[in-house]
Amino acid sequence: MNTTLQILAAFGLGSIISTFVIFLARLIFNKVHGDHKSEQEFVKIMRSSMQAMLRVEIRREYNEYYVKQKYIPMAEKSDFDYIWKCYHALGKNGVMDDCYEKVMDLPTTKPQKGGKHNNG
Repeated sequence: MNTTLQILAAFGLGSIISTFVIFLARLIFNKVHGDHKSEQEFVKIMRSSMQAMLRVEIRREYNEYYVKQKYIPMAEKSDFDYIWKCYHALGKNGVMDDCYEKVMDLPTTKPQKGGKHNNG
């Protein structure tokens, strides 16, 4: 499945579309009324909101793969990396860096009996 579609599915396509529509409506309203301070404030809030949603997804995947399963399939690892890069691009990342490194260090195969992995 396409990474973008997986992200949309993870957050719920409806909520993302609703957020985007509200964002566009607010931008149009501010352009018509010339309220640039409110526009900047709104963009800041939207960035913070997106970062919060990405942080929740990073924590969810950290708990699923690092805490519970002790491995992460290759496709999920790639998706996790992409989500983290999006989160990282929004700034203020110190807390999630540790989660990211731990998940990315996980093997990509399920442990065999005896706790060994096929890929190390």
